[in-house]
Parts: sequence; C-alpha cells; structure tokens
Amino acid sequence: MNNLNSQPVYDFEEKDVYGLGVSYTYFMNGINKSGTTAGVSFHATNSDYDNKEIWLQLGYQF
Repeated sequence: MNNLNSQPVYDFEEKDVYGLGVSYTYFMNGINKSGTTAGVSFHATNSDYDNKEIWLQLGYQF
C-alpha cells in the first residue's frame, strides 16, 4: 500500500546568484618569459553559502 502522506516534501527557493572577483598575478621573470608566478584573488557573492573568499595561487608559466 502506498501512502502519499508519508512521502517527504521538498521545499526550495530559487534565486539568482551573482559574483565578483578581483585578482593580481606577479610574474617573477616578466610576463613574457618562463618562470614562477604568484597571485592573490578576492571573490564575493550574494550566495547564502559563500559570501567572501581569498585565494592564493602559486604556479609556473612555460
């Protein structure tokens, strides 16, 4: 027997999520040469789960 009242009810809210980010990357040997890179970026959104974040980046440009 299938009882419709015992099934879970999912209620959700739909909303648009917007974001904005600013970043800076430093090229240790210059932007047009191979070498190590380091950077930082800041991100902000209107999301309920993720408001602001700072990211660090270390890489190599070939």
